[in-house]
Amino acid sequence: MRKISFPDGSDEILTRYGISRDQVTPVSFQKGETILEQGYPVPALYFVVSGTTRIQTYSVDGRLLSFGGAGRGSAFGEMELLLGEENSYNTVLVLTKTICLALPFPVAKSLVHTNATLAYQLGHNAAIIWWHRNKNYVSALSADALTRLCSFLLQNEDNDVIRVPLTEITYAISTSYRHLMRLIRSLTEEGILEKKGKYYCIVNRDELVLLSQV
Repeated sequence: MRKISFPDGSDEILTRYGISRDQVTPVSFQKGETILEQGYPVPALYFVVSGTTRIQTYSVDGRLLSFGGAGRGSAFGEMELLLGEENSYNTVLVLTKTICLALPFPVAKSLVHTNATLAYQLGHNAAIIWWHRNKNYVSALSADALTRLCSFLLQNEDNDVIRVPLTEITYAISTSYRHLMRLIRSLTEEGILEKKGKYYCIVNRDELVLLSQV
């Protein structure tokens, strides 16, 4: 992470959350860095100006649970702020260069009690997050492995490229590595995925969307 000058689009994000330039610091994260790490203190409330990320959570037994990505206009750290927690619930990985506006966590804790716009927008974000997580959980209970895989790929693609290690995908969709490879082989043979180097790419998004629906 490094400090940068205010990028284009900053004022739109600041207006949405009801805060000003003098309250935040613009920062840049490179691909592969983490913005937040599960179990560690949240240093700031981050507002995304540009870039793509992946949000993931590990269960107590080490199982990876992925909740997809978040981009422009999203905030990281709002759940912890609203619930009065100091440590992050999730790990936020940077998939492409990401620029954020960082509001120090102690300042955010004070502002959320006096700034109605900030409180409303963070609450709105939190409601959307929990709705999606609940929807994903219910879908996971009723969907077969192929449906879960297609849904996971759509949530975790990066410009149509799947960069998540296959071993992580097996945990995320609750299947065996052998069965995962059978499913990926089938999607490749049907022209929905294509192997390019060490990654798989989505080449028929419409069909993948259809297969992802419960």
